[in-house]
Amino acid sequence: MTGFGGGRGSEGRGNGVLSRLDATPCHDPMRSKRISVLMEGESVPLLPGQPTTNNARSPWTGMMLERHRLGAVAIPEHEHTTFCLHLQSSGSVEMDWHSSGQKGRVRSDVGSLILLAPGTRDSLLWYGPSQRIVASLEPSLLSQAADKLVSEGRATSKISGRFKMNSCVSC
Repeated sequence: MTGFGGGRGSEGRGNGVLSRLDATPCHDPMRSKRISVLMEGESVPLLPGQPTTNNARSPWTGMMLERHRLGAVAIPEHEHTTFCLHLQSSGSVEMDWHSSGQKGRVRSDVGSLILLAPGTRDSLLWYGPSQRIVASLEPSLLSQAADKLVSEGRATSKISGRFKMNSCVSC
């Protein structure tokens, strides 16, 4: 995969709600083109180094994607301002997490997901190398999707932070 693509040309693909939402072109050259979080009141990139692939050239706002190759790394305490989804695409690594007065250690494998809601304060420590794709979704984009689902009579549910999700729903 050489990139994630932009907003143009995705209209009408599949039955996904997000692909049919109105996206807004971004004409502000000062807007950060990295997935960022708040650390000590400052907006900083979530992950260190430069992503190996991203959608920085996309003219749309509301969703950002980055692919990273990481070694063992600690991510100090930070706050998410958007929904954040991590998909681990290689490696099997132990990971410590701290959030909302709770903590844990999990083994993160290929296909593992981390989903964090806006306002989540957390810190992470990966003990070894991995590759991951990270998506950042503005709450307004998901709100539009939820409104569309409600208008179509589909059920919705509340999203809360999870530090490991398995592909097996009933596990």
